[in-house]
Amino acid sequence: RQYEAAFAAEKRRLGAVDYADLEHMALKLLRMDAVAAEYRERFCYIAVDEYQDSNRVQEALLEAVRREDNLFFVGDVKQSIYRFRQAEPALFLEKLARFDGAHGTRIDLTSNFRSAPDVLESVNDVFRAILTPETGELAYDARAALVPGRAGLSGGTELHLIERALAGAPEEEPEEEPEEDAQQDGAGAGADEPLEDLLDAEVEARLVARRIRALMAGGTVPDRETGQARPLRYGDFAVLLRTRTHAAHFAATLAQEGIPSYAQLSGGYFDSVEVLLALNLLRVVDNRRQDVPLLSVLRATGAGDGAFSGAALARIRAAHPDGTFFDALEAMAAGAGEAGEAERAEPAGAGEKFGEDAGAQAGTAGAAETAGARGTAEGGGAGEPVARGADAEAGDAARAEPADAGEKFGADEAAEAEDAAGAALARRCAAFLARVAAWRAESRLVPVEALLARLYDETGLYAEMGALVGGAERQANLDALLARARAFEAGPERGVAAFLRFMDHSKEGNADLGAAQAVGADVVRILTIHRSKGLEFPVVFLCELGRRFRLDGQREDLLLHAAGGIGLRWIDGGVKRDTAARRALQQRLRREQLAEEMRVLYVGMTRAEHRLVLVGSWKNAARLLAQAEAHPTPAQVLACTAPLQWALMGTRAHCDTRLHAREPLLAAAPASGRAAPLEAPGREAAEALARRLAWRYPFSAAAALPAKAAVSDLARRMGAA
Repeated sequence: RQYEAAFAAEKRRLGAVDYADLEHMALKLLRMDAVAAEYRERFCYIAVDEYQDSNRVQEALLEAVRREDNLFFVGDVKQSIYRFRQAEPALFLEKLARFDGAHGTRIDLTSNFRSAPDVLESVNDVFRAILTPETGELAYDARAALVPGRAGLSGGTELHLIERALAGAPEEEPEEEPEEDAQQDGAGAGADEPLEDLLDAEVEARLVARRIRALMAGGTVPDRETGQARPLRYGDFAVLLRTRTHAAHFAATLAQEGIPSYAQLSGGYFDSVEVLLALNLLRVVDNRRQDVPLLSVLRATGAGDGAFSGAALARIRAAHPDGTFFDALEAMAAGAGEAGEAERAEPAGAGEKFGEDAGAQAGTAGAAETAGARGTAEGGGAGEPVARGADAEAGDAARAEPADAGEKFGADEAAEAEDAAGAALARRCAAFLARVAAWRAESRLVPVEALLARLYDETGLYAEMGALVGGAERQANLDALLARARAFEAGPERGVAAFLRFMDHSKEGNADLGAAQAVGADVVRILTIHRSKGLEFPVVFLCELGRRFRLDGQREDLLLHAAGGIGLRWIDGGVKRDTAARRALQQRLRREQLAEEMRVLYVGMTRAEHRLVLVGSWKNAARLLAQAEAHPTPAQVLACTAPLQWALMGTRAHCDTRLHAREPLLAAAPASGRAAPLEAPGREAAEALARRLAWRYPFSAAAALPAKAAVSDLARRMGAA
C-alpha cells in the first residue's frame, strides 16, 4: 500500500496516468448514479467485439452504462488466450448460459469460411475428444463444432511425430515423480532438457524445410484476388510456436536449408538490432558523452575499423576509471600521441646497438650450430667422444647461467608486448574519435538522410546486417529508417537531435515503421501462436508440440485466486507442509491453465486455410502413438503433459500421421545451403567486369556539393571564383 500510494503521488505530480488508471478512474466516476444514468441514456446500443478477452474491470464498466436491452457481444470463448492479462473466460461462459433463454438471445455462428473441410474435420476430431466442461470449461458439442463454409477448398492435415531417442536405444519407462511435481507438470512429465529442446527445434525446422520444398514443387493455392490457382510461394507458409524461445534457431536452420524466413524476435521495429545500432550511431554523433550508445557502437562496429572486444573496452575503463566512457576513450587516445613523440625522440644509436647485439647473438648461435654439426660428422658413431671447441664450451656456459636471467628476459618481452598492445589500442581509440569528429562536422552541413547513408557505408552496418540471418528484412528495416529520415527533413525541424527526439516519440506512440514486418514479403513467417491470432495462412506448421506445459506459479508457498482466495503452506517443526485449502487452490489453478493451453492449441490449429502440418518430438514416439486414445476420459486428458498428446487423441481419420527418426533429418543438413564452386570467367566476362569496375560517375563534382550551406560560405566561394 505504501508503494502504491507513493507511485500514485508521483504520477499526480507528473500529471500522468497509465491505461489501468484510466479504467479505474472511469469506474470510480461511473459509480456515481448521476454520471452512470447520463451515459445509460446516451448510448442506444453497446457492441463489444472479442468479448472473450474481457476482464472484470471492463465488465464493471459495461454494467454501469448498459440497459437491459442494448447489449451486443461477439466472441469465441475457445479463442480466449489472454488469461495472463487477466482475461476472464468465465464472463463469456456466464453470458452464454444466461442468454440461452429469457435474458437474451444466443446466435451460434459455426460456419467457417477460412479453412478447407479436411482441416476443419481434424480440428473437430481433436477437440471433440479433449474439450469437455471437466477439462476445458466448455463442451465441444454440435453448437461449438466448425462447419465448412467453403466446400470447394482443397487441403489436408498432417501430423509428423519425430522419435527423440537415438536409434537402437532401449526404451525407458516413465520416471515416477513426487505427487506435487505430477500436479505441476502432469504425470510422468519430467523436466525439460534445454539442449534436447534446442536439438528438437533444429530437427523440426529441417523437417519443415523438407515439407516446404516438397509442397512448392507442385502445390498450388487459389489466388485471393483472382481466385485462380497459382503456385505456392514462401509467403504462403507460416511456422507457429508456443513461445519465441527457439524462433531464432528455427530461422537460422531454415536459412541453412535455403528457405528465406522472418522471425519477429522482439517487441517490434524499434527493438530490432539493426535499428538500435543505427540510432545509436546517430546518438553518438549528437552527443558523444552517452555511455550506452557509445559502448554499443564500439562493441558492434567500432566506427568501421572493427569492433572493440570486451577485453579492450575493459582495459580502457580500467586505465581511466573516472568520468564518462568518452573521457576514458579520450585519455586512452591521448596516449597514442605520447607514444608517437617518444618514438620520434628515441636516439638512433639505440636501434643500431640493438641491431649489433642481435647480429652478434645470431653469429654466435650460427657458429655453435656449425661447430656442433662438424663435430658430429668427424666424431664417427653415436655415443663416441667428440672434440669440443670454444663454441661448445660457450654453449655450456650459457646453459649454466642462472635462470633469473631468462625469467628477466621473458618479463621484459611480456612488458614490451603489453606496451605494444596498449599503443595499438590507443591508436584505435584516436582513429575512432577522429572519425566521429568528422561525422559531427558533416552533420551540421548535410541532411540526416545523407549522414545516415554515410554511416551505413563507412561502418559497414548495412552490409553486415545483410549477411546475417534474415538479412533482406534487416536491410529493409534500415531502408525504412532512411525513408523516415527523408520524410522528417521535409518537415519544419532539422538536425540529428531533432530527428532522434522524433524517433523517440514515435517509439512511445508504438508507430509501426518496420518494412520487414510486411505481410506481403515473400518469406516464411515465424511467429508465436498469440501473435498469429486473427491471421490466416495457406499453409501452417504448428511446431514444438512435444514441449511440456509451463504451468507457472503452482509451486509457490502462497497461491492466489480471484474467486478461490488464498492458499498457504504452514511450517511444522521447521518443515513446510501443505494445507487442504492450498491443495484445492492448486488443483483449480492447474485446470484453468490446462484449459488455457487447450484454447492456445485451438487458435494455432485454426490459422490454416488449406494445409495444417502438426510437428512434435517425443521420446518413445512409437509407443506414444500406439497408446493414443480415440475416446479419452477427462482424467486421461488432464494427465497429459504436452499438446502433442492431445493432438494424437481422437480418430485422426482426416489426419495423415507419420513417424520419423531423428538421425536422417540431422544427416540431411546444409548441403543445399552451400554455394556451388565458381568457374573461372571467360575473357569476355573478365573484360566486361573490368569495364564496369573502371566506370566513374561523370558528375562527381556535383555530388560533392552540400545540400545546405551558410550564406557566408556561399559568399566566400563566389569571392574566390
